[in-house]
Amino acid sequence: MVRTLKTPTYVQLINWQAIRAAHHLLTTGQITVIIHYNASVYKSHLARQHHQRWQEQGLYVFFLPPYSPQMNRIEDEWSHLKRDELACRVFQDEYESSDRHN
Repeated sequence: MVRTLKTPTYVQLINWQAIRAAHHLLTTGQITVIIHYNASVYKSHLARQHHQRWQEQGLYVFFLPPYSPQMNRIEDEWSHLKRDELACRVFQDEYESSDRHN
């Protein structure tokens, strides 16, 4: 089962990362950087409320520009799949599309 990441779970995960980042900052003097794409869970009001505290702990959260395929390495793979592997094909459902790759 695939579940969607909810904001409270995201905040809990990044709080854990911030604790690790604070320790890393204390021991090495280096900050920790997380770069996200622009999913709403990462930019929610609840998440933004924590950004200042996370920065104080040495964890900086940055966002990719709204559409930046050149900065998102998976885009090259998607382009290849769409252009070469799946071009001009029609599938009845997601199961049929995955049969070809098994």
